Amino acid sequence: MHCLALAQAWKDAGGEVIFITACQSDGLLQRLREEEFDVRLLDRPYPDTADWESTSAILAAHPETWIVLDGYQSDEAFQQRVKGAGHRLLVMDDVAHLNHYHADIVLNQNLHAEQLHYSCEPCANLLLGARYVLLRREFLPGRSGNERSQRWQGVCW
Repeated sequence: MHCLALAQAWKDAGGEVIFITACQSDGLLQRLREEEFDVRLLDRPYPDTADWESTSAILAAHPETWIVLDGYQSDEAFQQRVKGAGHRLLVMDDVAHLNHYHADIVLNQNLHAEQLHYSCEPCANLLLGARYVLLRREFLPGRSGNERSQRWQGVCW
């Protein structure tokens, strides 16, 4: 749901969204397709090496893209692969469970986020706390797409 909220905001701002996922929830996959997002299913998720082969093939067609990782499966090695391939990386994390984050941005929107320690690259931006909460469209009644786009751009860049 974090990624759905972010994808909605990015799309509202004129961006393209591709979900590369091993999700097995028919309901969630249907929701993503109803939102008209491009959804690419992984046959074998990370840490299987086929994951990176499939993912990197998709990313090769989008060299200037941001990669958003959300989930406990993606570790430091996977982040290093993404960065080594030249992509910008946003990692959504709730618990600061890795020894080091190789991301451009680490996002933890929880109330306790500012009490956690994140070891990151020197240029990383930490977006910690509830002021960075991602809300899906259905929780933003009365806002136009334009207002959401302006809010999104102001929060992250």
